[in-house]
Amino acid sequence: MQDIWKRLLSGASDLLPDFNDELLLHFRPRKIHQIRNYLNDLFSESVKMFDGRLKYIGWRELSPDERIEYIKNNAITKKRIEVQKSSFELLEYDFEFEGVIHPIYIHVPYLDHGAVWLSDTQYFPLFPIVERGGLHRTAHDIIIKVMRAPLTFKRSETYTFNTDKGKQFRETVITVKIHQRKRGRGGKRTDRTPLLLYHLTQQPFDKVMQMYGFAPGEITLVNTYEPDEKFSYIKIKDNIFLKVLDTAFGNINKRRVIASYLTCLEEYPKFDLRNLLDTQLNYYWTVLGKYTYPTNTNGLLLYDNARKHLETTDTLLDPPAQYQLSQIGINVKDIYELLFVVFFNIDNWIVTYNPTNLYEKKIGALDQIMAPLVTLINNKLFQIVNNKAEGLTQETVKRFASSASQHESWLMGNNAFRANPSICNDCWMLAIGTKRFRSLENTETKGSNASQNMPVALLKAHPSQLVVESLLALPPSAPIRTGEISAFIQIDEDGNIIPPSWAKELDHVFD
Repeated sequence: MQDIWKRLLSGASDLLPDFNDELLLHFRPRKIHQIRNYLNDLFSESVKMFDGRLKYIGWRELSPDERIEYIKNNAITKKRIEVQKSSFELLEYDFEFEGVIHPIYIHVPYLDHGAVWLSDTQYFPLFPIVERGGLHRTAHDIIIKVMRAPLTFKRSETYTFNTDKGKQFRETVITVKIHQRKRGRGGKRTDRTPLLLYHLTQQPFDKVMQMYGFAPGEITLVNTYEPDEKFSYIKIKDNIFLKVLDTAFGNINKRRVIASYLTCLEEYPKFDLRNLLDTQLNYYWTVLGKYTYPTNTNGLLLYDNARKHLETTDTLLDPPAQYQLSQIGINVKDIYELLFVVFFNIDNWIVTYNPTNLYEKKIGALDQIMAPLVTLINNKLFQIVNNKAEGLTQETVKRFASSASQHESWLMGNNAFRANPSICNDCWMLAIGTKRFRSLENTETKGSNASQNMPVALLKAHPSQLVVESLLALPPSAPIRTGEISAFIQIDEDGNIIPPSWAKELDHVFD
C-alpha cells in the first residue's frame, strides 16, 4: 500500500510545475529593501512645493555608534533602551533651510528569515493583490494612487440647465477630490470640485474650451442677449450669458463641460462675476479657494488659499505615479494632463472594468506597507504650507522634522503584515508564505475596516481565480479579502501577474 501511495504522489509531483521562487522568496525582500529609496523619492518630490526654499539633501544609514548617540540624545528613547529583538535600521534623511540642516530619522525594516521583528514579535508581509497602475475603480468613482495623496474622481454629481430656446439638459459633472477638505456650513458637501475648475485657474476661458474640444466661437461668454437661429443662450446673471452653438449640445462631453462650468458659477454666485468677461483668472481662483476651504468667506483669503492649494497640487504627479500609470497606457506628464485624461475616460474605465479579473491586477507590497507613514509625513508637510501665521521658518521646519521622525512602532497595525502566525508542522509556506489579501481600497491604512459588506460584483467567480489563487484555501469568514495565492504563478519585476498559456483553457469554466 505504501508503494502505491508513493507512486501516486510521485506521479502527481512530476506533473506539477516548480514553485516560483521569485514570487515566494525574493519578491517581498526586494520590495522591502526599496523602502529607503521610496522615502528618498517621496522627500525629493515633496520639497518641490516650496520652490527651492526648503531643500532635500539626501539620506544615509547611521552606524552603530551614531545610533547609540541618537538614542542617548532623543528625549523619548533615552529613558528606555529596547533590549527586545527588532530588525530595523536607522536612516537619516536630511533637509536644508537657509543653511541649517534638519534631519528626519526613520526606522526602516528589513526581513530576517522572512519576517520583520518588532519587540520580539514577528510580522510577516502578505501578498496584496492590487490594481495595476494604482487605478482603483468602484461603481461611480476612480481613485488614482500617487505617492503623496490619493486622487478621487467622481461622476455622481449632476447639474440641470436651460437654454433660451426652452431646452433642458441634466448632465454629469466630473469632480475631483485632491487633499482632505471639510464640509461646508450645514453639512453641505464641498469636497467635490468640478474637475474643469483646475484648468480654468491655469488658462483663459477660450483656451480651456478649445482644449476640451470646442471649436473657436462655438462657446463664448457674452454680455448681451441677441437671439440666433444657430446659437442658444444660457443665462448666468443679468448681462452675462453663455452662448453655445446648438450642435454642441449633441456631444455628451461638451454638455458635461457646460454643466461643470455652470456648477462653478452657480455654487458661489455672490462673488464678483465681472472677471468672467476678461482674461483674468482671479474669479476661478477664488471659487477654487471656496471649494478647498469652505469655511472661509473673505475673497482675498480664498484667493490666497487657492494659491497654496495649487502649489501643493502642481507637483502632485510624481515620477513613480507617472511610471505606474504608464503601465496601463495613461501617459501624462503633470496633474493637469491627468485631469484632462480622466474627464474623457472615466466612463470607459468604470463600465469596462471587471473587478474579479485577477489577470488585470498585480502583486503589490511597497505602497501598501508605506501608506500609513506617507500619509503622516504628507500631513505634516501640508501643515507647513497652510500655516498662515508662521509659514516656512526654522521653527516650523524643525517641528516638521521632529514630528516626521518615526520609531519602529509605525509599522504596527499595518494590514500588509500578519503578526505571529501559527506555523503548522514547521511549514512556513502553508502557514504564511502564500497568504494573500485582495485590496478593495486604493491603499491600506491602519484601522481599515475589513468587515464591511462586499460589493456584489466582487462575489462573482472569474476563471483567473483558478489560476492566481487557491480555491482550496478560501476562509469562509472573508473568502474575497483573504486566502492564499498560487505558488506557481509568474510575475514580472513590477509584480504584474502573467497568465500562463494554458489559462485560456479555463476561460469558459463558469459559463
